[in-house]
Amino acid sequence: MKHLLLTAIAMVVALLWPCVSYGEKQEASDKQFREQIAPLLEKRCAGCHGAKKPKGNLRVDQLDLDFIHGRDTETWHDILDALNRGEMPPEDEPQLSDAQRQTLVNWITIRMTHAAHVKRATGGQGVLRRLTRYEYNNTMADLLGIPLDYSKDLPPEPNSEDGFMNNAMAMGMSGMQLEYYLRAAQLGLSKALVEGPEPKRFEHTGTVNVGRRKGRAPKTPHTSNIQPGNCFMTRVMDYPVSGPVRVRVKAHAVIPEGKGPPRMRVMIGVRADTYVPGGQVGPEVDVTASADEPGTYEFTGWLEHFPMLKSPSNFPGLLVNVHNVYDDGSNAIELLDKKIGEQEKKLNQPDLNQPWLVVESVEFVAPDHQVWPPQRHRNILFQGADIPDDETAYARQVLKRFMRRAYRRPPTPDEVEYVLRFHNKIRPDYPNFIEAIRQSLAMTLISPQFLYLVEPKRAGKAARRLTDHEVAARLSYFLWSTMPDEKLSQLADSGSLRKGKTLSAQVRRMLADPKAQRFVDQFTDQWLDLSSLDRVAVNPQFYPEFKDRVKTAMHQETLHFFSEILRNKLSALNFLDSDFTILNERLAKHYGIEGVTGTEMRRAALKPAYKRGGLITQGSMLIGNSTGEDSHPINRAVWILKRLLDEPPSPPPANVPALDSETPGFDKLTLKGQLAVHREKAACVSCHRKIDPWGIPLEHYDAAGLYRTEALRLTANQKGQTRNKVGKAPLDAGDVMPDGTAIQGADELKDYLLREKKDAFARALVVKLTTYALGRYLEFTDDKIVDDLTARFQEQGYRLDKLIQSIVASELFLTR
Repeated sequence: MKHLLLTAIAMVVALLWPCVSYGEKQEASDKQFREQIAPLLEKRCAGCHGAKKPKGNLRVDQLDLDFIHGRDTETWHDILDALNRGEMPPEDEPQLSDAQRQTLVNWITIRMTHAAHVKRATGGQGVLRRLTRYEYNNTMADLLGIPLDYSKDLPPEPNSEDGFMNNAMAMGMSGMQLEYYLRAAQLGLSKALVEGPEPKRFEHTGTVNVGRRKGRAPKTPHTSNIQPGNCFMTRVMDYPVSGPVRVRVKAHAVIPEGKGPPRMRVMIGVRADTYVPGGQVGPEVDVTASADEPGTYEFTGWLEHFPMLKSPSNFPGLLVNVHNVYDDGSNAIELLDKKIGEQEKKLNQPDLNQPWLVVESVEFVAPDHQVWPPQRHRNILFQGADIPDDETAYARQVLKRFMRRAYRRPPTPDEVEYVLRFHNKIRPDYPNFIEAIRQSLAMTLISPQFLYLVEPKRAGKAARRLTDHEVAARLSYFLWSTMPDEKLSQLADSGSLRKGKTLSAQVRRMLADPKAQRFVDQFTDQWLDLSSLDRVAVNPQFYPEFKDRVKTAMHQETLHFFSEILRNKLSALNFLDSDFTILNERLAKHYGIEGVTGTEMRRAALKPAYKRGGLITQGSMLIGNSTGEDSHPINRAVWILKRLLDEPPSPPPANVPALDSETPGFDKLTLKGQLAVHREKAACVSCHRKIDPWGIPLEHYDAAGLYRTEALRLTANQKGQTRNKVGKAPLDAGDVMPDGTAIQGADELKDYLLREKKDAFARALVVKLTTYALGRYLEFTDDKIVDDLTARFQEQGYRLDKLIQSIVASELFLTR
């Protein structure tokens, strides 16, 4: 293992070293400095920071104007912070006017932003990019044919400034990571390549809902009629601990009028720490079969995913649970989050108004191998269980075939021979060919050619056209987050993938494939920062009826909303405002929307009275940008500016003052009023004037994502002391935009976005999607192509599928 790691580290260093580059020196334009900035510094700052006894040894007349390589970049940063805080000039000195202060702030901000841009620039060319954790997991599963959790030990990906995990400039690699990659490779290959005869097959069929604890009879007979929140359970006493598993459930539904179908979830195992049912097998399904024609529903997985109690306990055997997780917004489903003992108390308390799942039998089969050796083994060792006498020749063939898929291109003869020499060197250390070849294949799985999207650079800096195999890899990781499939690889082998009609046809095929859901999930999550939804804990003192399960539905609402717009070729302007959203019954009840039943997410029409539509009134954004107790107009405003318009405000200065609660009557002010007090400070006015109006119109939405006419706030007694009691407070959802437009509430904000910011949103979406597709920051050298993509996007009705086609066909995507 040590030898493998040292070899891999050397390979990674050799690949990465040529990629280190330095930004070009910035050409400073001194005209504005000479005409506007220098006179201001001389007039207002040189008294303290001039040639005579400069305070802090800072002389404004000698500051280096080179913000990229100069010595005073951090000094300029400190000056910017002082200006934003209102600390410069000091109170006892003549002050800058608002216009003068803004001129200085803007000049320094623009120069610092440009310097940061140049320092991270790649010259408009692609950069070497490592696979993300989710891309690595998908690729290993597709390559080896086993969907294990390969990335569980890898460190989390850092988000880049633009919010994307796949940005090459934000990604790193360490020796410890390589060790984790090696462990994951060896684990996967130990499962993919098998030895010996086919293992014993265990089969079990359960028709009785058994007791959870051995030897303890329930107070009432167990039933096969499972109402929401309860489950049918069977116990498998003899079972394997690894390999593929198949569970078949024969069942039908009893559906009262006005309700949706029961939803079936199958789980295997029990967690030793909490005795909560273990891992889920396959996706949930709605059961619609009738008693006259019951259905058979199949669920498949791998036993390695499921927790099993290996020591004697009150829960012997392997428990297979069939849950009815129909969720209508009531609290019944919350029982599934409780311990089994607590669930048992509620079993058999019938509610005839809910949809019932009637389980007739549960069949368990493991390990469920269709052939032996399994197909995943034959995909690598193509002669099955037979090992030819000429092991070296066979190893060469095995490595060449495997490396073609792992490297996402045909390997060179030197690459194959390099790994083959390693294989021949270690072969005497292992008792058989399979154990040795596992180590050799593991070596390819920790090589840069597998872990990175390698696009070698030509001599000099000239861009070059990508090869067909490089385009196949870019395209596959863009739309599927995994390696190219056989069709893409065949087209790349033939040299025809880059042809216009062929490339366009492949994009359509890939978007229609279920794997495109990976693109929807990853891009939407990262673009809109949906993880913020889980970072905010909704305070039950303020919202006692709120259940965290609503968050899951809110997250799904936004993902399905993006998918609906993409797959049904709708205008992306629906992101700004829409007459529909995607809901299930629980979320519909939370929002107060009528006519939605069942657990499945589905499209629902919106009436004006619902006060919904577009992204900015979805719970994922509203809760994710709140405090958990109240709205947070600043967070919501920054989210709109950064995520929807690509106009992020400058970071707040260091030690920015908090809201001044000492102001008389402060606690009785609306949140808008409190921000107005804050905005009176010189250090705060310039930023908040541009930010606040984007968040204040959303004040009618609370920290649980609900529409409101009054705010909730902890009350104070007559002495002004805060009490631990929630009371009502007024709110104000009106403000004036930076251009002078008065806005009242979310509806007018959405109208303003569509009327005044439609072009900015279109370009922002182009920038976000292209950034994700390329895995790098966009730069000023890309502006012309981005402008062209934006114009075409608008001409084609703001359709996402057309935009994706345009990006893939662009010079940005097809060149290195």
